[in-house]
Amino acid sequence: MDLFLIYSKSNFNFMKQIAVFFKKKNHKISFLLASEIFKKKINITKDTEVFLYKDILDTSLRQQIKIRNNFFKLFVYYLWSMSLVGKENFKIINDKNKKFLFKSANFLLSKKIKKIFVCEDGIGSDFNSIILLSAAKYLKIPIYNIPFGSGTEEDIEFSLKTKQSQKLLIKTHGFNLLLSKLFLKKWLKKGKFKNVIMYPLELIISMEMNQISLRNPWIINGGYASKIFAENDISKNQYISEGINRERIVNSGSPYSDYIYNLKRIKTIKKTIRTNKLILKNKVSILISWPPNYFDYDHQNKDFKNYENFIELFLNFLISLKNVCLNISFHPGVSENEKKLFKSYNLNIKNEWVLNLIPKNDIYLSYASSLIRWSLLAGKVAVNYDLYNLNLNYQPWKKVEMNHGYYCFNRFEDLKKKIIMLTSNVNNLKKILKLQSNPLPNLGLFDGKCLDRIHDNIYKKNVQKF
Repeated sequence: MDLFLIYSKSNFNFMKQIAVFFKKKNHKISFLLASEIFKKKINITKDTEVFLYKDILDTSLRQQIKIRNNFFKLFVYYLWSMSLVGKENFKIINDKNKKFLFKSANFLLSKKIKKIFVCEDGIGSDFNSIILLSAAKYLKIPIYNIPFGSGTEEDIEFSLKTKQSQKLLIKTHGFNLLLSKLFLKKWLKKGKFKNVIMYPLELIISMEMNQISLRNPWIINGGYASKIFAENDISKNQYISEGINRERIVNSGSPYSDYIYNLKRIKTIKKTIRTNKLILKNKVSILISWPPNYFDYDHQNKDFKNYENFIELFLNFLISLKNVCLNISFHPGVSENEKKLFKSYNLNIKNEWVLNLIPKNDIYLSYASSLIRWSLLAGKVAVNYDLYNLNLNYQPWKKVEMNHGYYCFNRFEDLKKKIIMLTSNVNNLKKILKLQSNPLPNLGLFDGKCLDRIHDNIYKKNVQKF
């Protein structure tokens, strides 16, 4: 049986899409979910097993894992941990990690898991997943990483910046720094936020004692996946630069690409993908991917006082546009209380999966969204408003030469001018859409066969090379 790990709202639909495809290929699949909430949304077939992390804890310990450690290192870890939190406190931490590791191994054995599928195998996945994947590595169960995002170390640095503003950054000093350089070197951040660590030191020591680890804790896909599937050459080169073995990288294209490609089968959508025709006659449809609230953290935006002020001024501008249809899709990070602030505006709030919404609009307006690349692939105009001035340079669409369909702005006034220009002259917008209708270099394969390539590579069926 093959196991799919799902641990967040953002990757739920992505992983489910792959699982459904594999199910149709007659593979027996199962899900391991981080939350009970996702369980209600699975509903594939009756013979598909769905597990929660608490099911791992209910697994009986029938087989022990023999953890082999260098005696000297173990001795250092033991003394070091006692100096940090004391013998009893460390025992609680260590016993908890060891128990979940052993339970994870027995869970995988008892369910006869043959393959594991993830969309991130590094620090971006939750802590329980890191332990489970470490158990899989010990049992030599192959792990297949099919990334749904395009994140790099810059994303992690943004997270660290947020922690810094909240005074939650974990730094190492003095004797602890010296020992960390000797025994836990890979856990120390290099460059920006030098010598910062992601987890408390005693937790990292426990992880290493139990061989719960990552190849590189400072990249999104820094785990030990048997293979990682790249959506395009840009991603492939990124993985190589991050130290991932070339032989483990498969340039397959992305399941997201297939999803958009297959939407062309729907008559009402077919005419809207890679075409210069507007969705509505003489009216511009804009999909706004509404950003989460980071105003409470350290940010550089000077256009708005706070999140409420941003909502008010931004929506008033959008509503003032003529001959425009506005559709809003909330980022998963927008809270229910924050959504209530939109009620008085009488807007088209869309709860549909954003990938379904992109082809139904002419312009995709978002904040540093990785979905920009799929709007470009679908032939749409993409406008990126870098609301918090992250200046993320890694994003793949920035590395593709396209001066006609992608625009990025840091200032509200500049953004307004471009939106007005795009919406006030329909013929001008159609010209840009016509340029976008041509295949875009380096954004990835767009032939509806990416999932086939992924499947065939895993199950060794006439693998097609690119």
